[in-house]
Amino acid sequence: MTKKIFGMVKIGSLQLFFLLLNSMIGGGLFINLSIFGNTLGQYSYLPYIFGYLIFFPIVYCVGKLAEQESLAGGMLYSISKSLGDNAGHFAAWVYFLGRVVSIGVLVQTLVTCLVQTVPALQSIPTPLLSFLVILQIVIYNIAGISNTGKVQHIFTALKLLPIFFLIITGAFCLKSGCACPNIFTTQSSCSNLAWPTFLNLPSAIYALQGFTVVLHLRDKIRSGKQLLITLLLAAFGAAAISILFQFILTGSCLTEGSNISSQGIILNLISRLQISYPAINFLAANLVSIAVGSCAFMILTSNAWNLFAIAQNNLLPGSGYIATIYNGVPVVCLAIHGLLSFLLIQISNDIVSLQAASVFATIFAYMLCSTAATKLFWQRNELLNLLLGCSAILSALVIILISLYKFSSAKMSHEFLLLLIGGIIIMQIYKAKEKSN
Repeated sequence: MTKKIFGMVKIGSLQLFFLLLNSMIGGGLFINLSIFGNTLGQYSYLPYIFGYLIFFPIVYCVGKLAEQESLAGGMLYSISKSLGDNAGHFAAWVYFLGRVVSIGVLVQTLVTCLVQTVPALQSIPTPLLSFLVILQIVIYNIAGISNTGKVQHIFTALKLLPIFFLIITGAFCLKSGCACPNIFTTQSSCSNLAWPTFLNLPSAIYALQGFTVVLHLRDKIRSGKQLLITLLLAAFGAAAISILFQFILTGSCLTEGSNISSQGIILNLISRLQISYPAINFLAANLVSIAVGSCAFMILTSNAWNLFAIAQNNLLPGSGYIATIYNGVPVVCLAIHGLLSFLLIQISNDIVSLQAASVFATIFAYMLCSTAATKLFWQRNELLNLLLGCSAILSALVIILISLYKFSSAKMSHEFLLLLIGGIIIMQIYKAKEKSN
């Protein structure tokens, strides 16, 4: 059975709520700002609404699954216990790989923003600049900067303050006559919105994922009785912030027929304030970079431990070396994570395709979590929960199909699938060797 590797520090419901909220919102909001705005215009908040509705049963199942465990071990242990080691190992690998792609998305966005706001960086080749950004994040981790304690509060502030600053600023600048529209005014308007909203669901899910951290923190939670309601409230809060952010920013700054970047939308908003202080203007222009960079740091820090958990179970070549700990961090896991993210974005820099690939991988893990919870509901004859569990599995399948459709034609699709399937085959080989020994 899978090993458990986490500590015993207790946290309360309020702290858990903000930790989950911090995990579920961040750089994805800034990335999606232009993607949704340019495809849906003033209705760009719709993918978040429908994304949350389709994602709700999955969040519920993960919460119910987390309630059952008094000890941690993350997704790998929770799924292994219910569905067997093969399912647990599969979930751990695809989730790790999905988050590797997520780092690629964030780094690609960060590099693009930095080049636009710092002209001196335009002379540096984009691949080199991407490598330096990833290397810097890895070095920060090796130096002992973690995403816990006071550092977590700093990175939370770096993500949330720009978001709330832009929401408040955008609300003041909201154009007259741009109140929340009724999308069901005519049949034609509904049909015109349906397909782009449907195709943008993976990008909305990309921005809202991260809640599975609750499986890693189960043994650190003071009381499991409030866990599910805290998770659902955090998910609702993340969705509400995402909807408000998208609506206000595109409503106040996106003109009809425009096709501009997320940073362009924000600069448009900042220009309306007519601030004459260069330092404030420069800081405002880099809000995207600040939020995306802090989000990339936190994902890389936490996801490296997922690879560490796989290596701890001797499922990879050189597992003992991969699981090396230095200064309290898995240094080799961090290096492998950074290298894989760098290689993937060199194959393809299409943000939308990378988002779809990330969601395609992670949603398999969510589906297995939902399946494990559904099995539990069946054993307990809980009809309502069983219906929610089946809905979660169906929702996951729908998201998988949409994501596959969106990234199947991308340059990196074959390499990504080869890496995904190859990792699973290697883990099976090493698992067989472990049993034979």
